[in-house]
Amino acid sequence: MWISVCIVLLYFQSILCLTCNNSEYACEKSNVCIPITSRCDQRIDCAHEEDEADCKACTSDERRCRNGHQCVDAKFWCDGFADCSDDSDEGDHCTSIQRIIHQCPEDHVRCNSTSFGFCIPTSFLCDGTENCVDGEDEKNCDVVTDGDCPSPSRRCLDGACMPGHFFCDGEVDCMDGSDESDCPDKVHHTECLVSEGKYACKREFNHTLEVDCIDASKLCDGTPHCPLGDDEGFCTKKACDNHCDQLCAETPTGPECYCHAGYKLSEDGINCEDIDECQTHGVCDQICINNKGGFECDCVTGYTLYGKSHCQYTAGTAQIYIASYDSASQGEIRVYDPVTKEYLLPLQNLSLPVGVGYYAAEHALVWTDAHDGHPAVEIAVNIGHEGMMKQYTLVETGLEAPEDLVVDEISDVVYFTDSEKGTVSACSLLDADDVLCSVISKNHFQPRGLAIHSKRKMLFVTEYGEEAQITRMNQDGSDALAIIQQEITWPNGVAVDEPIDRIFWTDGHKNTIESANIDGKDRRVIVEDDHHPFGIVVFEDKIYWTDWRYYRLRSANKFTGKNIETTITSNKWRLFGIHIHLTGQSAEESADPCDDNNCSHLCLPSGPDRYACKCPEHMYLGLSTNECQDLPMYQSKMMVSSGNSIYSLVPQHLGLVNLETVGYETGVVQSVSSETIENNLIAVTRDGNVMVVNTDLKFSNQIASGLDIKSISYDNNNYNIFWIDNAKKAVMIMSETTKALKTIVNCTQPKALHYVHDKHRIAFIDGANLLETSMTGENYLLVSDLPADVSVLTHFDNAYYFADKHFIYKYTENSASYLDLVRVNREPLSLVVQDGYLYWTQQGDNKLYWIDLASKIDSLKVNSLTLKTIDGNTMHLSASKFFVDKSIGACSKKYCSDICIVTEEDKARCLCGDDSVMVQDDHWTTCKKVDKPSDVTTSIASLSNSYISLLVCLIVGLVLTVLFLCGCCIVKSKRESGNSSMQFFNRSFGISPRRTGLRNQEMSPVNSFKSGTLNEIYNPGCYTVDLPSSVEPTTTTTPTDNRHRPLSASFIAEQERKGLIPSIMKSLRKLKDPKNSRLDTAENSSYESLISAKGSSTPNISVNKRKLDTINETDSACSIHSGQNSFEDDMSTTSSDTAHLVCRF
Repeated sequence: MWISVCIVLLYFQSILCLTCNNSEYACEKSNVCIPITSRCDQRIDCAHEEDEADCKACTSDERRCRNGHQCVDAKFWCDGFADCSDDSDEGDHCTSIQRIIHQCPEDHVRCNSTSFGFCIPTSFLCDGTENCVDGEDEKNCDVVTDGDCPSPSRRCLDGACMPGHFFCDGEVDCMDGSDESDCPDKVHHTECLVSEGKYACKREFNHTLEVDCIDASKLCDGTPHCPLGDDEGFCTKKACDNHCDQLCAETPTGPECYCHAGYKLSEDGINCEDIDECQTHGVCDQICINNKGGFECDCVTGYTLYGKSHCQYTAGTAQIYIASYDSASQGEIRVYDPVTKEYLLPLQNLSLPVGVGYYAAEHALVWTDAHDGHPAVEIAVNIGHEGMMKQYTLVETGLEAPEDLVVDEISDVVYFTDSEKGTVSACSLLDADDVLCSVISKNHFQPRGLAIHSKRKMLFVTEYGEEAQITRMNQDGSDALAIIQQEITWPNGVAVDEPIDRIFWTDGHKNTIESANIDGKDRRVIVEDDHHPFGIVVFEDKIYWTDWRYYRLRSANKFTGKNIETTITSNKWRLFGIHIHLTGQSAEESADPCDDNNCSHLCLPSGPDRYACKCPEHMYLGLSTNECQDLPMYQSKMMVSSGNSIYSLVPQHLGLVNLETVGYETGVVQSVSSETIENNLIAVTRDGNVMVVNTDLKFSNQIASGLDIKSISYDNNNYNIFWIDNAKKAVMIMSETTKALKTIVNCTQPKALHYVHDKHRIAFIDGANLLETSMTGENYLLVSDLPADVSVLTHFDNAYYFADKHFIYKYTENSASYLDLVRVNREPLSLVVQDGYLYWTQQGDNKLYWIDLASKIDSLKVNSLTLKTIDGNTMHLSASKFFVDKSIGACSKKYCSDICIVTEEDKARCLCGDDSVMVQDDHWTTCKKVDKPSDVTTSIASLSNSYISLLVCLIVGLVLTVLFLCGCCIVKSKRESGNSSMQFFNRSFGISPRRTGLRNQEMSPVNSFKSGTLNEIYNPGCYTVDLPSSVEPTTTTTPTDNRHRPLSASFIAEQERKGLIPSIMKSLRKLKDPKNSRLDTAENSSYESLISAKGSSTPNISVNKRKLDTINETDSACSIHSGQNSFEDDMSTTSSDTAHLVCRF
């Protein structure tokens, strides 16, 4: 163990003690020294390859310094100047042969070797200034006194004496500044080339990389200009005579050629060639014209050239309009004159202005208002009365977050961006009352800044979203191209400098202002480290931008970024977009391609000499490319009910709020179907009327009344209506055509429902559960534990949306639970989906709210639109849609007597209403009515205890036996009574004598009888006839009159018998009877208006027939009424009072 420790210690000691000389490189990991020339030679010499690590690639004309990070020209290797930062180019590896090349010229002496062989003029010896590093040039000198300013001090031009090191030290010490006059520039010696007319003085100190650079013309002029005087003392030869094309400099190494300004030395080192100065960025403000040996600057129309390169606007004045906003939710538009520095406030009391422009034709300001409650594009026209402005709204629908804005005064069009919708749009300014707009470009990544190149008819858009970039397109939106995509994070404003075809933009994340050509090339950083720049404009040779963090308007040179100035500082107003307008400019300077257009709606330039026709969003260009036509199956209308009225609105199309009345009901609309399908919606009024409203024809049709409906939905393809019956607590279905009604599901606490068209199911919320049910009542639980106050429900794209007074929730099918989608501040009243947007209204306000369902959940933004004309009433929504039924209208090809539904297999099926059953024939399409439970049955059913049920069964069996025996006795007795005439009550509602012998009887009136307290005639076929108590009883009967004889005592006793068993017996008689019904016969009416099919007990109303179809006598049932009176006698006793006939049919 100790041996291992010792080995490790020796290893670290060897590393720590490793030393290599200046001509070697230390391999620290390998603990060896290698020649310095082996460092970064692309060959591995160290065992751990550290000699080739972090190497910078050097050209064939360069050599690498020992540090590996620096390359120097081979001609500077061993030249007596330390060019490498570690002095490795002048180390011990330099041979004596290399040093001989640099022998001192005549009239020069060499300092000793410690100074790497510096040569100094002999005149520097004993001049009072130490020129050699160790001062040997001032040693062994006779002391020479020079009056009152001894060496090494020097005199200023005014005679003052200053220490010698005060001269050319960068600070003025002489009163006349002469100590800093005629000083050479300090540059790296590689940047001071004789070929460019410069001469690099020798360095005063070896550790500095910069040298004094003087003009080559100062060489050998008899006056030293270099600190060491190396620009003099070697001028004994005239080698420059006729050596160069233009200029020649005598240097210590011989003659060197250089050129006049405007020229550069060619590759042969002798001749000169012209320099194109116009390729140099910023040489002229606007126009550059290259000449031989020079250049000229010029300006575009409206500008005047001042000096050599500056262009000043002289055709009129300039105003920079600034949109601003403070923390108190108040906005203003200010104007600043960059020439006179005048600062004005033309417009205030705005909401949230972001982008701003000026429309000179109307002397109007145009701006975007990004207020959450009512985003808009506004315009304010100067009406000429002491600067008063009249404000209009150009666009208020189809917006979510309008940002920057630019006005094309040539084509009278305003362009603006919408960062939430990702669009660029254009609107005509020619008619403020009927603004025509079109979305010209979509799918941008949160577009913000916008600028126009009016001559080239181009737009430039900044996008700060997921893929930040700058896009260029034509003014009609065509040929869109991303020109800046790299090293860009948060671009805000953008501006175009048309005279030089460059764009400038701000980056709020990088805190920079950059510039590039209009094709995205020649990119340059102009300003760095500025705090969140936002809007930007260009004027003359400056850029102006708004500082979003410190509320300032700043400026700088547009080429160099220098001369940064703060022109405006605002303490509380945050500055947003800015726009510059130049008065005096004529729109005729640039041609308008739309001057002679034949577009039906909107014309936009697509190039300098061409145009394109554009249409509003609900229209498209026909084959002629200039006529706009309506889109088929237009489905973007939103129906809004308020009070008695139903309105239509297009919230996502650019324009103004236009609430068109499409329906007006007699009662207040309290609910509408969430979907308007093929222009039909269902509306429910407060008094329970159900209306079908055709929003195209503006016509309503009542299909039901007196219903207590809580939530309603519509299947227009199969003409079915679904709702929650608040009284029954059930989900109901009704056929719009047959009016048949059926209970689908009985609930405990139903709250909302929605018919899902593509699944042919009804989704509903019952208590805390979200369920689906088929048309036949099979339930499927989706999710439970819903919030307690959920009140609305809708469905879209395999997801359900529902809400309470705190949140709107989303449940995706087949997921485990639901999630909070967005918070609301009031209880939603209505919830619908249209075109990928989720809309809702809230209790107590007149706003339409929505979110874009395509957005990520963590970045959802609630947008709203105030419907100013609707106030004071609750609003319910219905989204217009056109469904393509997968069943291809299955019910339209199938007959159903009651209800036709489409199953989940897209097949038609018939259902019966609650009071009907299916006739089991070959078709299964017809339903028949069934009996309603009688009161007795209901009473028995209420006795649900098991022992009572058993007792009742025993009693019923006993009673049936007794009744059977009694019946047999009665029949036998009646047969024995051959002389007694018997009347019967035909169940076709007439009384006729049996002895007529006719098998087909006509309708006869009902006679009134009263005996004692009995007021009804019993008949099993039509079992009761209720007679009014006002009929006087017949007290006497004689064989000679034609009155009815009194009823038998046994009949009266049987009918008035009370108790449980008599009631059961009566009920049992009635079980085989047809269904109960009640008919009234008034004074002048009879049953002749009724007609019935043979053998049927169901009356039907007919206006054209007055006789009841006859039936066989055998179909009639006998009554217990007996007597001798004839058919005519019965007619004579007809009462004028009303008789109530109760039948089962």
